[in-house]
Amino acid sequence: MAWPVSSSAARRIAAALLFPAWVAIASFALLEILLFASRPLWDDARALPPAGHGMPSQERYWCYRYDPVTGYAGLPDVRWLAPWGAVVTQNARGERGPDVPRARGASPRVVLLGDSQTWGFGVGDDETLGARLAEALGRLGHPGTEVVNLGTSGYGIDQSVLAWAVRGQDYAPDVVVFTFFAKNDLEETASVRSHGVAKPVFVRRDGGLCLANVPVPRAEGWPDVDLGSRVVRALAGCCGRTSADLAGRTNLVRFLHGRVGVRDWRAEYEAELARVREIFPCVAAEVDGSPGGEDVGRELLATLARSLAPRARLVVLAVPTSVDLSAGRRSESYAGFLAALRDDGILVVDPFEALLPAFALGRAIGHAAPGDDHLSAEGTAIAAGLLAERVAPLLAPPVDGGSFPTAPGVAGP
Repeated sequence: MAWPVSSSAARRIAAALLFPAWVAIASFALLEILLFASRPLWDDARALPPAGHGMPSQERYWCYRYDPVTGYAGLPDVRWLAPWGAVVTQNARGERGPDVPRARGASPRVVLLGDSQTWGFGVGDDETLGARLAEALGRLGHPGTEVVNLGTSGYGIDQSVLAWAVRGQDYAPDVVVFTFFAKNDLEETASVRSHGVAKPVFVRRDGGLCLANVPVPRAEGWPDVDLGSRVVRALAGCCGRTSADLAGRTNLVRFLHGRVGVRDWRAEYEAELARVREIFPCVAAEVDGSPGGEDVGRELLATLARSLAPRARLVVLAVPTSVDLSAGRRSESYAGFLAALRDDGILVVDPFEALLPAFALGRAIGHAAPGDDHLSAEGTAIAAGLLAERVAPLLAPPVDGGSFPTAPGVAGP
């Protein structure tokens, strides 16, 4: 039998249940007031880079963090259910793929550079270019080849080359593969902003290339590894981006951003810049001049190829647009850029013809987003198979104690 509860007793019970919530709200409000009042004492000392405008979007919000030289880099230890239904996993270094020790062993090693085509937009972890390339090389007699995926969504050629300078060199690979995406790589390389956030650029100065717009202005909302970012990411996961954005504006989270687990971006910037200067000595904070697209992109890749020789070889994997595939022929600009790279002695792998049959059946390009031009899982497998055929001979033992053999019909860099 249920005993009736008087209205006064119900109010006392409700008050008792709500009391902890009122205490928490009052404590938070008091803490916000105290932090706001003392903000001049702690906010000026926060180790944050220059502020910029914009907000990271889509996979950049969930999978990347601010980086003062490349603009942004992989967020470590990510496991994210992407909108296209696949799970995206990033290792402890923020790379999509297995952990590969920086120290070299006996296994062959390949480092991948590029944008979302390399990273794996629209596909699962076992369907990325890195995963498919490792499988294909295994079938060609190179089982156990270590493939490091430094692909990062939205990168231009400039950011990919910078990623090699600051993160890729430590892996000491036999081959470096850059994935050239015909749709937007040259456009992104010529811009100081891309996909809503600031980025570095290279400008011409005194007959050479000079890195500019560094340290890159930090857009609002970049997640990071500090406690404040973890709080924001947890709120975004359970309550949505709006709640996370509101929390990110509170003094408490702002304080946690700068005090608990924060990275010293200045030390990171100086260390990364020292690596960059080994390849590109000229660095200027301001953008003095017009960033170039095709000519700068070509020179960046040629410089990368020269810096790798003779210990490693640069290979460019070209990914055509769906417009070119629909027309059944390469655009003049696309074909011209690839021809220029070949003139520079760079080995170019162009899967255009190999993709046409799958494209005719609607299976070469993915459908992860409206207007998607990324290779599908099947398209990626086709490109990786062709790439493996050209990379495998470069994994043979070096000749003359240093330089790698030249692929048939291609001049060495």
